[in-house]
Amino acid sequence: MKNIILTLTLAVSLLFCGCNQQKSKQNNKSILVSEKVVNVNYLTVEGLLKQAEDLSYTTIYVSGIIDHVCRHGGKRFKILSTDGSQELKIELGKEFDIMDASVAGNLAKVKGKLKPVKMSAEMVKAWEKNVRDSHKGEENTEHFKQEIAEIQSIYKQITTGEIPFYTIYSVQAEKYELE
Repeated sequence: MKNIILTLTLAVSLLFCGCNQQKSKQNNKSILVSEKVVNVNYLTVEGLLKQAEDLSYTTIYVSGIIDHVCRHGGKRFKILSTDGSQELKIELGKEFDIMDASVAGNLAKVKGKLKPVKMSAEMVKAWEKNVRDSHKGEENTEHFKQEIAEIQSIYKQITTGEIPFYTIYSVQAEKYELE
């Protein structure tokens, strides 16, 4: 009698374990987590930035069109919001290969930690100096001019009291894919 109950319990357990491993047939990307399928909805850049303060230091999923790949190391790139008015910096760690600039224009789907940095006026000035130092010889490019103009605008907003500080968000990538 004990053998029958033990066999029946084992069969029921195996049946339930098998049910947890079925994959969803929805259009969303599916990933296997602890033997359960979780559907991942990627946020747009604008959707992420609207919730950025609440999502800081958490793992997020975001997608956007790659606008720019850093020529100095190939370990950073920017993705754009749907309308192109907002951008988000993605940082790749040592475990990733160098990214080639030719991927600009592709859709990137990124999983990673959202990192905020609250910048004072002094930090913004240091940021400008760093950009100028790291982009020597590129001063006449449109990208350089736009970036410097944006930094100077932020500095002016802080020093005039329009904003107390500037928060910039980036994502430390854990994984990404290009489409």
